[in-house]
Parts: sequence; C-alpha cells; structure tokens
Amino acid sequence: MCIEGLLREKVKLCPMSEDADRVYPLKELGEFFGLTERELETAYRSGSLELHLIARKLRGSKRQVREMLKRCRVQKNLPDSFSSQSTGAAKPCGSSKTERSERA
Repeated sequence: MCIEGLLREKVKLCPMSEDADRVYPLKELGEFFGLTERELETAYRSGSLELHLIARKLRGSKRQVREMLKRCRVQKNLPDSFSSQSTGAAKPCGSSKTERSERA
C-alpha cells in the first residue's frame, strides 16, 4: 500500500480526534472562542498564549487557547474568615484618635 493510502486509512481510523492540535489562523481561532484576533495576539505578546509561527504568520491550536483560558481564569476571592456584627456592647479593638486625645 502506498503512503497516501496509509494516510487515508489512518484518517479514517482516527477521524480528526486530534482536531484540538490542528493549527488555525488567529482569526478562525478567535471566532471559535469568541475572541478577537487582536486579543489573541496580545495574549501571545504577553506570554500567556503559545502560538506557532508558520510562513511568518501566527497560528494556534484550540488546545493552546483552551490552556491559556484555564490559566487566565479568575475566581472570586472569599474572605479567610467571617466576622459577625456585634450589638454594640463590645468595645472595638484598638484606640481611636478621639480616645487618645481624651486621655491626654
């Protein structure tokens, strides 16, 4: 069997399961993920997105963009502890400027 036949057979056995690794122009990648070409270029320049330079044009894979999006995910910070509001009977910690001036 010739090489072309083997390649066709391999494609049939594994129909684009590596689609995540296929490289696309930035415009197509951006459209797929709802990003602009410029946003992807900016992420590349800042070092948060790895791309391929093919024939002096930047191209990337879906996997690369997904990994970048995972790294860029921002989660809301929750406080380490919660304080309950007192009824006002307890004196606040520390001294205020007013208390210091009364003592003097």
